[in-house]
Amino acid sequence: MNTQDCIFHLLSKASRSGVRHWKETVADLGITAVQAKVVNCLGELGDTNPGELSDYSALDNATLTGLLDRLEDQKLLKRIPNPEDRRGIVIRLTPAGQKLATEIKSRMLPANQNYLNKLTDTETMMLKALLKKL
Repeated sequence: MNTQDCIFHLLSKASRSGVRHWKETVADLGITAVQAKVVNCLGELGDTNPGELSDYSALDNATLTGLLDRLEDQKLLKRIPNPEDRRGIVIRLTPAGQKLATEIKSRMLPANQNYLNKLTDTETMMLKALLKKL
């Protein structure tokens, strides 16, 4: 098999391209593409714990911890004690973080449409369905 036809190569290439496109979409917001992903996920989830956020964002705990530190330093979120579990924390967007999450959300659909503009609507639906199966 030729490397250019290998599914792992193709997925990697598509991922890099997608990340680059998303990075350009959020660059003027002063955060990275992955930080934008986390803020957006928090906007969708509301108050949550690190495990739920890790699952929802598809980021491992080690990566997430550093991202949360930086977002907290930027006053976009805060970690508070979990009233239901003394050992746990709740991650909550600050008002600035909520405003940013709204802005990020407003950019997602146009960014998706622009990135997928080479595909027909049917191809886009098929691609999403296939990727969800993996």
